[in-house]
Amino acid sequence: MHYKTFGWHLLIDAKNCDSRTSLDKKAVSDFMAKLVKDTKMVAVGGPNITYHHDEKEGVFGLSAVQIIETSDITFHFDTKTKEGYFDFFSCKKFEPKKAIEDFQECFNPTTMVTRFLRRNSLKF
Repeated sequence: MHYKTFGWHLLIDAKNCDSRTSLDKKAVSDFMAKLVKDTKMVAVGGPNITYHHDEKEGVFGLSAVQIIETSDITFHFDTKTKEGYFDFFSCKKFEPKKAIEDFQECFNPTTMVTRFLRRNSLKF
């Protein structure tokens, strides 16, 4: 069996994010633009940012997706829990340190768990 790297995937689970920034479409858009620049990626258009609301569950938040030439960057924020969930996946190799710093600077969470994975596809 031969394993080939398909891409790199940074995941951040964050608690107590700054609600003002996490719900501000301009701030999230600026974060995405800075992140793309700092990690030397190429954006495909601008980010798609939307508010979501589920009255039954009492959930309100924001979701953002930025397509990049080599995959995508996503962010989801829930006001009920003040949790943020971030994924950065790219077939182009990148160093996670700057992305983590940019996330901390923008959303100011009190707690974060980060994981950086090398994604593989199995070749026979």
